[in-house]
Amino acid sequence: MESSKRAEDVGVIRRLVGPEWTAAWIAGDASAVADFYAGDAILLPQNQPPIIGKDAIRSGFETFFEQFSVSGSSEILELEVGGDWAYMRGTYTITVTPKAGGPPVEEDRGNWLWIVKRQPDGAWKIFRAMGASEPHPTSAP
Repeated sequence: MESSKRAEDVGVIRRLVGPEWTAAWIAGDASAVADFYAGDAILLPQNQPPIIGKDAIRSGFETFFEQFSVSGSSEILELEVGGDWAYMRGTYTITVTPKAGGPPVEEDRGNWLWIVKRQPDGAWKIFRAMGASEPHPTSAP
């Protein structure tokens, strides 16, 4: 019974970065993206201070999505569940393009780590999240 519950939890958690997450991100839907986060979540973006709380995370995504459209993908490389907690590690690629036009301002690939937590209603939500770019190749002098 325990292994079937764990398998069910793994399936639910995998969907956090599945088609619904990707669709919300690509659509630039800040509210839908923020709904994947717990109320007391903390997002640790690169080269920025932590963003604390779901409302602040939503606001940050609204500001970002007003200016930029994104495309990309993500893959889970590792997922471990222990009771009401789990972590996921994966890779991402992203292209960020200004909505005002012009070439992409960022083309990035890297790694991410999420800690997810089962909420009182049974839903799994992102509790802590961070990403890190891989080094960009440098051109020879």
